[in-house]
Amino acid sequence: MEHTSGKRGGRGRGSFDRDQGPKNKKGYLDENTMTYYRRVSDTLSEFQDKNDEEKSIFLNNAFTILTEEVVKVAQNQTVSTIIESLIAVASPSNLRVLFVAAVSDLTVAFLDRFASHVFESLVQKLPLFFNQPTHGAEDDEEDDVSQDVFLESFETVWQFVDSHFETLVTHVYGSHVLRALLEALSGVPVAHELKKSQRSGYGRKGKDQVAPVQKTGLPDEFKPLFDKYTEKLFRTCDYEVHLKDPFFSLLMQAVLMMWQKTESKLCQKHCKKILHRVVQTCASPETDKPQDRIPDVAQDTVGSHLLEVIFKLSCVEILQEVFDTLLQGKLLYYAIHPVANYVLQSFISAVKEKAVMESLFDELCKNMEDILAVGHLGLVTCLAETCQRLRLKQDELIVTLMEAFHCKEPEERQKSLAKLLASLTTYDVFFKLDAETGKPPEGAEEVKLKGPINIHGSLLLQQLLQFQKPKDAALGILAMQPEELQVLCCDPSGSHIVDVYFSASTVLEKNKDIFLKKMKGLLVDTACNRNGSRCLESVWKNLGVKNRTKVAEELAESDRLRSDRFGHFLFYNFSLALFSADRKLWLERQGVESKRKRMMKELLHSAESPEKKRKGGAQDLITQEEEDGEEDSVTTMFMKHKKDNHTKQQAKKQKRSEDECDDDESPPLRTKQEHHITGEKQKKKKKKDKAKALAIELCESEEESESLVKQEKEKAKRKKGKKKAVCVLITQVLESEEDSTIPKRKKSKVKDKKEHAADKKMKKMKKRQTVN
Repeated sequence: MEHTSGKRGGRGRGSFDRDQGPKNKKGYLDENTMTYYRRVSDTLSEFQDKNDEEKSIFLNNAFTILTEEVVKVAQNQTVSTIIESLIAVASPSNLRVLFVAAVSDLTVAFLDRFASHVFESLVQKLPLFFNQPTHGAEDDEEDDVSQDVFLESFETVWQFVDSHFETLVTHVYGSHVLRALLEALSGVPVAHELKKSQRSGYGRKGKDQVAPVQKTGLPDEFKPLFDKYTEKLFRTCDYEVHLKDPFFSLLMQAVLMMWQKTESKLCQKHCKKILHRVVQTCASPETDKPQDRIPDVAQDTVGSHLLEVIFKLSCVEILQEVFDTLLQGKLLYYAIHPVANYVLQSFISAVKEKAVMESLFDELCKNMEDILAVGHLGLVTCLAETCQRLRLKQDELIVTLMEAFHCKEPEERQKSLAKLLASLTTYDVFFKLDAETGKPPEGAEEVKLKGPINIHGSLLLQQLLQFQKPKDAALGILAMQPEELQVLCCDPSGSHIVDVYFSASTVLEKNKDIFLKKMKGLLVDTACNRNGSRCLESVWKNLGVKNRTKVAEELAESDRLRSDRFGHFLFYNFSLALFSADRKLWLERQGVESKRKRMMKELLHSAESPEKKRKGGAQDLITQEEEDGEEDSVTTMFMKHKKDNHTKQQAKKQKRSEDECDDDESPPLRTKQEHHITGEKQKKKKKKDKAKALAIELCESEEESESLVKQEKEKAKRKKGKKKAVCVLITQVLESEEDSTIPKRKKSKVKDKKEHAADKKMKKMKKRQTVN
């Protein structure tokens, strides 16, 4: 029997396939039909990654037969998945024909367990029907339908939606098809962003940012349909029931996300409206039952997802109102609730105002031990992440954690913070202290960190290492024994702590060196571990040449890496064979790589803050332009520096040009010899004047520009007749030392010749004097 994995729920259920049921069962197909579509599936897999004429002919033939029986065969579990794979590679003409055929029975297309998935796939391709033309010979134009027939079928779909709207919004399959239709109308796909299960969302870090709107929807003339049915959705909403309905709520989340990317004000309006209805369902703060102080929606496994999406989309003013009306004074009840704590996590992640975060932090820290006791560690990690993002309350959080893990006093206990977080146990439990004496039992062995590392403890420790002052976390890691550090490197969760330790800019370089010294003698075993190999490769990227050499020396001494399952990756990636054969060449390559990385960082830094180098860089740019020649790349460099101060400098330039016109004088950068320059020299002179003028505009005052002009005139007179050496430095390429010294050697030769000629002239004058 065949089993296929489903998109939603029951698509891949159980051990029975629909095609194996009795003949009178819906979705049953005879053996010949099943064999045919299985052969279609096999042939399609053979044509994968190919785009030739044979594939086009095959698809045209398959769709010709499929169009005649799509409503019937789409109700079969196996065939429906095959049809979806055909739709993914079909041409617009084939899709149009199939769409028209599927519209013949919309009840099946919307509400059937398997056919709804096929129709949803067709709806997702609707923009191709309007925006992408047919591909000439690749499409069989005779089998295509006219635009009028297609638009008539499209109108039939919306008539069905209008008459069955209340049924579709709460239907397990129809709601998904309706959402796909709204996505096609808006041009904003949001299905991948919807939360369908209870997850804290750490794996989604960096993916929740609002992406730019991509116009992949239907033409603008269909926009009134989107406005009509989205407004109808909220108009027909029964807030007490539908906010907790698994299908209506998901549809509402999708519409809010679409509005956020197309009509932000409308999104904020409805977010505020939903929150006001939620507040009304909340009991008074004086109630005796703690669960009554939290809204029903926040306690519901479905409604909580809707609140999370609303917090993510809401503006600062709405979040402030949410804190004042729903959260303030009730944070402990949210924090210890098995469902509402996820709502609180989403709110903390969405907070942008420091004042709100400070109030929230102070209230939660009073009950930190209670939160840890119920095991809601994701909330603590989320709190640390927001402290790191907003750069506030970082020291207070570390102190609170020390108190919660009983390692604040005496002071020597503070070095155990990293161990306690990694194992997520208090100091008393970790070191097995006696309850009466507060000391470990006599004769007890030294307690060391052992795996596995707690995932939430790992995430929390990673955030602490990225704080502005990660001293306590960093020293806690250095206080571990070498064997404990190896446990960190070889653990699936602990290895990421080591990654952050070496990549964090706030951790001192000397502390990173100490870590490597402690790992001496254990690197080979670590490299031969699955997680340790990955960890060392990540650490290698953040090491300098000196530390890389030390690591390579230890790894190259053993032949174990070359043949090990995981160690051979490091053997080749670290070029250990070259290290053993020719260390000098290996060092040169590592040095070049380090220089390139450092250069890229400097270039990025200079691009971020050009104003810091603007004042002092103008004079240097002029000197280089005069000595090394004129190139268009230099002009581009000037234009980048000029951007921020453009308006002010343009005014100065205009004033200077008016003064020059009134006095009928030549431009200040022009010399008397300019009229005698012809051909290529004249072109170079014009480029030079343009570059100098741009450089002068970079100066902050007219006095500086006038002084630059005088200096340029004097240099031009002194260097009359001298040959110009063109040596334009391109910062993106690492030049060799020999190339960079060529201009200097030429200058020195010219200087020696000049001095030699002067000596000869002096000797001749002395001889004449003696003769006279």
